[in-house]
Amino acid sequence: MSMLTFKKLSLLLGYFTIILLFAVLMFIFIGLVNKESNIDNKIISIKTKNSAQFPDMWHISKDGSKRYRIKAVSMKKTKDGSTILNRAQLWCFNKNDKPIYIKADKATIYKNNDIYATGNVYAKKDDINIYAKDAHWYNIKKILQSSLPFRGFSKKSKFKGKKFVYSSGNSKLTVYGVNIWIE
Repeated sequence: MSMLTFKKLSLLLGYFTIILLFAVLMFIFIGLVNKESNIDNKIISIKTKNSAQFPDMWHISKDGSKRYRIKAVSMKKTKDGSTILNRAQLWCFNKNDKPIYIKADKATIYKNNDIYATGNVYAKKDDINIYAKDAHWYNIKKILQSSLPFRGFSKKSKFKGKKFVYSSGNSKLTVYGVNIWIE
């Protein structure tokens, strides 16, 4: 065995320092990437807060078949258990189905997860895009409807009408008093 010379010792120390530097940089990089990929650190439980600014919440049903995401500028829980959201964005994800997205100036979510959205309502699922003054989402039936004038579009058509009923389960849009333009 040969003795460790100063030159070899310096070379080993240099390699060890480089490896240590790369390990520290990798640790910092992974920490930053994980921090950026998190949804948001401002997740608030409706059960514990009566009001909040900029809530971004996820809710998963007990059986795991439904997931909801709620974003808003402000949130207030009422005495009857409903939640009022200002400038709300809502997503409803059902297992093996595409999500439905609802955006509105104001939305009220009731205890049974029905939603009443008002003011510049925009709803989207699959290829259907609908703009209305208000809309009701009936959670158990998976129906979005409005009895006020609306307009909308899909890849193949543009339409407007007096009222609509959109069944999310079978992606069927029923419109009343409709004008349609097929592209």
